[in-house]
Amino acid sequence: MSLPGGLWKRALGALLRWQTLRKAGLDRCTQLIAGSAPCGEGLLQNFRELGIEIHNAYGMTEAPLVTLNRLGANRLGTVGEPLPQTEIRVAEDGEVLVRGPQVMAGYFDEQAGGEAVQPFRDGWLLTGDLGCFSPEGSLVLKGRKKELFKPPTGNMSNRRR
Repeated sequence: MSLPGGLWKRALGALLRWQTLRKAGLDRCTQLIAGSAPCGEGLLQNFRELGIEIHNAYGMTEAPLVTLNRLGANRLGTVGEPLPQTEIRVAEDGEVLVRGPQVMAGYFDEQAGGEAVQPFRDGWLLTGDLGCFSPEGSLVLKGRKKELFKPPTGNMSNRRR
């Protein structure tokens, strides 16, 4: 008795998928959270086809976790919806502004290399990131407002890398 081609192909694919995931230590994983930078949609789709959901999240040093794609609402191409008690708005120039309990109160040293560090305006953290909202209310990151270069002295500079 032989198996039909489609069934044989699916069975072999499942076995190869399981072995590959096992070798990578992901055989018991069903979801992952990615930070630092959003994962591309192609990578997310490839992992989804393997049975693993990667949920993009968004945060920064000044506000560790701001948005998250949650289980059951993982919208590829976005970094998710704001956490509870977290407000996000997009300024006219496209900059993402954040307010919430996870946002730091300020820097210890308000002066950095003679230039005042002003990451806040009217109670909102100016992230330097550009974004917009999807129709479902998820944050979509579009890039950086300006590229900053931090030399070994620690002073921020507006020079391009």
